[in-house]
Amino acid sequence: MEIRLRHPGRSRATQPDQKGQVDVPKTNPSRRTPLGVTILTWAQIIIGILLTVFGLLLLSSPIVALIFLMPGVLSLSVGYGMRKGKSWTWVLGLWTGVVYIVLGLLDLLGPIVIIFGALTIYCLSRSDFREYLRKNPQKDNKSRQ
Repeated sequence: MEIRLRHPGRSRATQPDQKGQVDVPKTNPSRRTPLGVTILTWAQIIIGILLTVFGLLLLSSPIVALIFLMPGVLSLSVGYGMRKGKSWTWVLGLWTGVVYIVLGLLDLLGPIVIIFGALTIYCLSRSDFREYLRKNPQKDNKSRQ
C-alpha cells in the first residue's frame, strides 16, 4: 500500500512501516497564518515590486531612484519574512512603516504611503501578528506554565 501526500510544488510517496502504519507529517494548527498577516504580506510584496520597478526605471537620476528603491526593497523583505513567519520581520516591518511615514510627510512618495506606513505599524502591533511572528512559540508557552 502506498499513500501519496500532496505538497506545494512537489509530491512525495510514503511507504508504510512493518505494522502497516504511515508516518504522515502533522501541521501545527497554532501556526496558521492569520488573514490580516496574509493581506499585509501581499500588500507589502505588491508595493515593494512597484516601488522597485519605478526605482529601476529612474536610475538615470540616482537620488530619485534611491527614494523608490529603498522602501521597495524593504517592503519586499518584509513581505518575504511575513510569508515565511520569520521573527526578524516584526522589527523590519516597524522600520518600514516609519520610513513610509517619513517619506510621505516629506511628500516624496505621496500621501497614500503615510496611510500604508501607519497601517503597517498598527497591524504589527496587534497580538495575532506578534504571536505569528514570534521566534519560538513553544519555548514561550513552556515558560508561562
